[in-house]
Amino acid sequence: MVLYHHRGTRRRASATIEAGEAAIVPERSPFLYTWKVFPWLLLTFLLSPSGTKMPAGSNRNLGVVYTEQHPLTSIIRQYNHRKLPSSNLLPTSTSQQLHDQNNDQLPHPHPHPHPPKGVWVPSPTFFTRSSYSSYSSTQPAIDTTAQIAHTIFLARSGITGVVLLGSTGEAMHLSRSERSQLIKSVRSGLDEAGFKSFPIMAGVLTNGGVEETVQWLDDYSEAGAEYGLVLVPGYFGPGGTSQRGVVGWFEEVLGGMKSGKMGVVVYNYPGVTNGTMLEPEGYRVLAQNPRVVGCKMSHGNISHHLQVSLDPQINHDRFRVFSGFGQQLGPIVLFGAAGVIDGMSAFYPKTVVRLFELAQKDDLRPSEKAEMKKLQYVVSKAEEFVVKYGLKGIKEATYRVAGFGDLDAMRVPVTGRMSEEEWEEGRRRWLGEIEDVEKGL
Repeated sequence: MVLYHHRGTRRRASATIEAGEAAIVPERSPFLYTWKVFPWLLLTFLLSPSGTKMPAGSNRNLGVVYTEQHPLTSIIRQYNHRKLPSSNLLPTSTSQQLHDQNNDQLPHPHPHPHPPKGVWVPSPTFFTRSSYSSYSSTQPAIDTTAQIAHTIFLARSGITGVVLLGSTGEAMHLSRSERSQLIKSVRSGLDEAGFKSFPIMAGVLTNGGVEETVQWLDDYSEAGAEYGLVLVPGYFGPGGTSQRGVVGWFEEVLGGMKSGKMGVVVYNYPGVTNGTMLEPEGYRVLAQNPRVVGCKMSHGNISHHLQVSLDPQINHDRFRVFSGFGQQLGPIVLFGAAGVIDGMSAFYPKTVVRLFELAQKDDLRPSEKAEMKKLQYVVSKAEEFVVKYGLKGIKEATYRVAGFGDLDAMRVPVTGRMSEEEWEEGRRRWLGEIEDVEKGL
């Protein structure tokens, strides 16, 4: 049961929401309702041997108190349901739906599998000059053979799962049929190689169209992906995209999905969405939806990673927090994050996997702690190569280090490759140490 407490005047409540807080604040003073509820609260306290308790998951700062189940919970719940206004962060219908789920249906089974903890790889999409796409005589076709081989290489290296068609995977440069066929091919290849349980996450980079986003998700589910990585809409940037608007957009998408088995991972990448940043309160609200199973934050605000990973109002058994940066792995996993979805792991997978294994251990021996520090150093240093060269660098290194791809097979506008001078300079500055570590694992 949830009881709402006074947070301030209506003016203060409006300012709170405008500031991006996900506070659930009454529009009117709760004392208007207290005289009806108080007698039942008093009677409940007297009937309960331990009184009304606040468990560790409560948060007074948000004006929300969770109580234990009591003999008269259902009676008080009726007042809670009838009288109290909806969250100001959500559309009314959505807020009421979540309210009903939280109060009337708990405990209920979570119908969508959560993404396993560990190191995921946002794989580049491989192309081939041996043939061309069905819609252009100049654009190279997808190299499904290389895509399957690279994914199996990752699975054998200890990687937890693969992300196809993400930002690194250039989903926006593929047609609808190509995206579906790529997922089907990789799923089939993994199954034939004995990796039937190796999960696939697929990127949904529509950036704002609800109907199109739903279409991508349903296509991916039918093709064999377990999760959809849905980009936060940000065409108009933070100036034209409110926190409430982002949450409402996701609820529209979730409500429109036909697939009943696909889990949705919220993807916040301000670098490609005009700086749009989803605040921690937004994740808290979305995490209540049974379809939402996690998030990927591709930005440097570690505080957001930690707040969402440690939020007592989020069930972290079914909502997983991932970073898009391997240089943040140790700090965030130490405080409860599920892992990383890291591009550099496409060519140095074993090093990043070993770092994760150590970071999640509670009882590190002195030698393991020293090893973890060394690994975080070499990973953080090597990530500077990705920061410097981006997608071009990831594809270059995946070819030169791991042996996958064709650097002369690219789709516009992503053209060109690193010169020999660039590669040698980047390798010398940032990759030498991690190369030695990878060879020793």
